Amino acid sequence: RRDRILLNYRGFEVISGRGACVRYCVYLRDIPSYNLTPEDEDFMRTMAEIDAWYEAEINNAKLEGKLEGKLEGKIELASTLIRVKFGDEILTPQIISQLQKLNTKQLDDFTVAMLNWQQPIEMSEWLTRGEKV
Repeated sequence: RRDRILLNYRGFEVISGRGACVRYCVYLRDIPSYNLTPEDEDFMRTMAEIDAWYEAEINNAKLEGKLEGKLEGKIELASTLIRVKFGDEILTPQIISQLQKLNTKQLDDFTVAMLNWQQPIEMSEWLTRGEKV
C-alpha cells in the first residue's frame, strides 16, 4: 500500500502533448493515501503517468533538436569549406540541396574527402555518386 503521494502540483491545468485539457487538479506532496478515495489515487497515478510521458516527449524533442542542430552545423561547415576552397560561385543551390540530403556520417566523409580534392569536379562526382547509391 502506498503511504504517500510523491507528486507536488498545486492547481494547474494538465495539458497533454496534443493540447487537450486533461483535468484541472490540485494534488500535494506527502498526503497520506488513506485520506484519498480510490478514485483520487487512480487519478494521481494517471497524472504521474501523464507527467512521465510528457517529460519523455520533452526529452525526445530536445534530443532531436540537438541532433538536428548538429546536422545543420555539419552542413554549414561543408558549405564553408566549399566556399573557402573553391569560391562562392561553386556553392550553388543544387550543391546545397545535395549536402542537405546527406546524413551525419556522409557529411563527415564529405568533409574529410574535401581536404584532398583539387578541383570542384571531384566534389560534384562524390555528391553525384552518393545520389546513385
